[in-house]
Amino acid sequence: MGKGRVRVKGAKGKRWRKGQSGLSNPSDVSHRQAARGKFGDHLSRDKRASAPLTAEALARLHTTQEELDRDGDVDLEISSSAGTTSAASSSALTLIETSHPVFGTVRKLWNSPTESHRVICAVLAAVSDVVRSQDGRNTETEYYGALMSVLESCDDEKSVAAICYLLCLLIPSLPSEVLQVKYSTSCKILTEQLTRHETSSSTALLKSLVRALGLLLEAQPASVWSDSHCQKVFQNILNFTVHPKPKLRKAAQAAVVAMLREGSASGEPHTAAPPTARHCRHVIDRGGETATLHVLGMLRECLANFPALHVKSLCEAVLKTMTLGSTMVRTTCLRTLHGALTSQAGPQELTSSLTARIISALYDHQPGREDWQLLQAWLTVMMAAHTRLARLDQELCLAHLVKFFSAAVSCLVSHSSTVTDTTAAALQNLLTTVVGPHVASLDSCSKSQLQQIGDMYTAVVKGLEFKYRSSWRQVLKTLAVFHRVAGDKCHSVMAQQLPALVSLRSLPGFSLSSQLEEALGTAIAAMGPEVVLTHVPLDLDSGGDVYPPELPTSWLLPVLRDHISHSRLAFFRDHLLPIATTLRNTGERYQGAGKKMAAKLYTTLYHQVWSLLPGFCRGPQDVPDSFPGLARILGTALTAKPQLRITIATSLRQLVESCRGKEEEVGVVARFSKNYLPILFNLYTSEEEEEEEGVRLAVLQCVEAYISITDPSLVTTLSSSALTNLSLPNLTPGKKYRLLDLVAVMATALPLSPLQDLLDSVSPLLDSVDGRVQKKCYRVLERVLTSEGQPQKTFVRENLLQLMSLLCGSLSTSSPASKKPRLRCLLCLVDHVGHDSHHFLNTLTPEVILCTKETNEKCRAMAFQLLVRMGHAAQRCYGLSPEESLTQYVGVVLAGMAGSSHLVSASIISLSKLLFEFKDVVSTHLVSQLLTSMTALLSSKRREVVKAAFGFIKITIRVLPVADLSPHLEELIRGVLCWSADPKSHFRLKARVILERLCRKFGFEMVSSVTPARGQRLLAHIKKTSERVKRKKTAPDESSEDEEEERGKRGSWIRESSGGGDPVDFLDRSLAARISSTHPVQIMKSQVAGESFPTSADGKLLISDQPSEPGEQSQEKMELDDTEGGRRKRKRDPSQAA
Repeated sequence: MGKGRVRVKGAKGKRWRKGQSGLSNPSDVSHRQAARGKFGDHLSRDKRASAPLTAEALARLHTTQEELDRDGDVDLEISSSAGTTSAASSSALTLIETSHPVFGTVRKLWNSPTESHRVICAVLAAVSDVVRSQDGRNTETEYYGALMSVLESCDDEKSVAAICYLLCLLIPSLPSEVLQVKYSTSCKILTEQLTRHETSSSTALLKSLVRALGLLLEAQPASVWSDSHCQKVFQNILNFTVHPKPKLRKAAQAAVVAMLREGSASGEPHTAAPPTARHCRHVIDRGGETATLHVLGMLRECLANFPALHVKSLCEAVLKTMTLGSTMVRTTCLRTLHGALTSQAGPQELTSSLTARIISALYDHQPGREDWQLLQAWLTVMMAAHTRLARLDQELCLAHLVKFFSAAVSCLVSHSSTVTDTTAAALQNLLTTVVGPHVASLDSCSKSQLQQIGDMYTAVVKGLEFKYRSSWRQVLKTLAVFHRVAGDKCHSVMAQQLPALVSLRSLPGFSLSSQLEEALGTAIAAMGPEVVLTHVPLDLDSGGDVYPPELPTSWLLPVLRDHISHSRLAFFRDHLLPIATTLRNTGERYQGAGKKMAAKLYTTLYHQVWSLLPGFCRGPQDVPDSFPGLARILGTALTAKPQLRITIATSLRQLVESCRGKEEEVGVVARFSKNYLPILFNLYTSEEEEEEEGVRLAVLQCVEAYISITDPSLVTTLSSSALTNLSLPNLTPGKKYRLLDLVAVMATALPLSPLQDLLDSVSPLLDSVDGRVQKKCYRVLERVLTSEGQPQKTFVRENLLQLMSLLCGSLSTSSPASKKPRLRCLLCLVDHVGHDSHHFLNTLTPEVILCTKETNEKCRAMAFQLLVRMGHAAQRCYGLSPEESLTQYVGVVLAGMAGSSHLVSASIISLSKLLFEFKDVVSTHLVSQLLTSMTALLSSKRREVVKAAFGFIKITIRVLPVADLSPHLEELIRGVLCWSADPKSHFRLKARVILERLCRKFGFEMVSSVTPARGQRLLAHIKKTSERVKRKKTAPDESSEDEEEERGKRGSWIRESSGGGDPVDFLDRSLAARISSTHPVQIMKSQVAGESFPTSADGKLLISDQPSEPGEQSQEKMELDDTEGGRRKRKRDPSQAA
């Protein structure tokens, strides 16, 4: 066996590209450039020296050399040339850095090894020197004058390119008045340079000249454009818009587009628009494909900025080019029209009538269904055209949408998923942005509007025919959007199509159930269940005595449950309740006959019908008229039907929440509080084992909602009854828990006077030995303390001292289970603490400190929040300055440092939190004391304490300024280094992280100066790692240097009729639909291999009587022949048969 080839993996595979090591001229030459920039510095000049060597530079160097020789102070071993050049380089850099801010880009070119960049830096330095020598104010105008003066007398191509580059940076910031005053002189200089260097091979030079001329012309008023010289200059720029060099061509096109857009922004087309339009029309009519593509690319950005007459002419030329051009030209034409239609130009350029004519003309250029690239572009353009037309004339757009929907749906028969996805996206976008806002703006739709929307809906539903089966997913999503935007007001012309939609579910092998349910769900939400069930009846009670029954639409019940809202309660009462009663009776009859499966089926259907009730209670429209008749039925069902309790309790809660803010509806629902609340109380406190926790939770939530709208006198009566029951001697623990839950719910709705009775009843229970009782009592107090009701706020304010005493007295008896509700109560009380209440804070602080170490995450979060609130309260309680108050409060926290390891670590954690939150208030002396203490604790043998001390030091480094931390730098480093060589690696990583943060904050030099010898090695490693990370961040991405492969020109094909017949008529307007950019043979090869028989255009199977040839077996048949016993046989290799 030979050695296997070694494959380079990971980062090396990306860094060592194939062939780079053997190339004389690799693509990555960063190291060569770096070496070239440093080569010969001691012989010639510094790499940042500006400009090539000139006679003037040699003269200055010679003069300097003579002066130095006369002084006799020259060291012969040092090159005077290098020193002079270095001084000149430093002076040039200073001139560039102090130049006008508009040249900020040039400062980045200072270290560039490229010669053109060096020339730019040299020119800027020279111009800055001139401006400064004339005692200028460093303004844009002064730089402009200096640059133009230099340009006028400059002949060197590189220098001219550099000057024009600087002008392109400067001109946009110049006042337009300066450009208008200096127009004649500036235009003459730039034009002469452009004429002189027109045949130059320097793209950068010509590009900068064209850009500068464009910027100069853009600032001129309309009166200047009437001059023939100005028009001639502009014509020269137009000639460059079709230049073969891409960068130069794009610069000219950008200049022209900027001028045209500048004119449109003022409200009228620019004076340059007519000559530009004539130039573009001339290039297009001339027929050159390359030049036409260049002009179309420019028109894409500015077509809508021409006058209306020229827009019409150019659109006609573009459409004519689509008829005669190649595939690439046709695609570019569509992109050009798309750019014009999506432009923000006003309607005076691209009017509604012209947009409508473009839409009509584009139907003659609709590509074939297999030409997916052109068809995708065509659909995008049509969507943009209709969107623009909707902004200008909604009624006209709606009329055109009918034809487009029909044409778009016909594209869904394509086998390309790109075409079908684009088609569906276009339809959905138009429905959302055009049809939806139009329908929403109407109070009611007229007959013609309904007819148009009905025709569009019918066109989309046509996509559910069998020949569109591969696109049903997109059609169903489009129907869902249609229902959402128009189902509310246009259901009269849409609902009759719903049976066709529902019938899809019964098709064999139908796999789009979720999409179908989404489409029907949006129809139910928009049209309402009454409209949907009128056209698609449930027919659940038509099974009779036949089993299994025919229930083709029973799957609609879950869909109805999830989407019903803002309907009528009367419909549920009059239409669905009778169906539920029939289903229950049928199930009971089957149960009595011993047919358990049939009974189970009808019982399930009965519960599913009742499950629709919560949906009818979400925003019902007829509460005053219908709820009184339904209330008694619901009360009876609550008592007699245990299986319906969750459904009914949820429905009542949603009904109450839907009625908030509506006085009439709230009054009707609240009238039945005296009937419902006793029933709900009995259900919640029931001791029956069949009462599940889910039922109790739903009942409690319903009680809480109903209590909020109940008369306070009734709430007082119910609360007194519950408190009386709490004092009964033989009360079971379960019932006591549930009574306390009800008391907590009612506490938020009680008047002021019963709240004292509530507090007197709950206070003794805070010392109960039962942890759950304590927990629920604290929740009662929490409800009172957090309530927004005015009686509760008044009660807390008047009984604050009693509440504080109560919570402090129950500290010793509180159980672990009640910590969270107790902390929530303390959070509320601390906000009310005022002067002379510091003893309350001192009592609670140890408890809060210990809670910061709780295992429960929420409990820890509340403890930290309470710690910060107590810090703010301390500033109010102690009556001192904020700094002194915080110092006293920190002293209370520091008392925990004398306790166990657990308490010490909790105290340190608390101090870290306080330091982080109050970093702007804490005194420097206090910080110094804390840092000294924490540094000493780093030498402790208790790891729990050391871990907390490390956390405190991290917070200190993050929040404290350098001035406060620098006096303790050495002792911090010495304390941290104790654990840097920990053999068990407990805190080695933490020590390293702290050293890294200190280095980032103070710098490596300062940290190294105070670090002992035993830590220098670690510090050096940290520095080396940090520098490596910085180098990786600044390294260029070598993968971006890969060159793109050139794309060859694609051909076009004409599809002939399948049966032969007449030859192709090249003058037919529909010829564009038969031209394809995709090879027809490749289309046939890409058909789905699993279809054994061909299909006709309408989806019918074409089955031939002729037997298939042996070589024409389908893939499915071959797989069946290769299987045995349900498993695929593995073919043996003949070479391994032995």
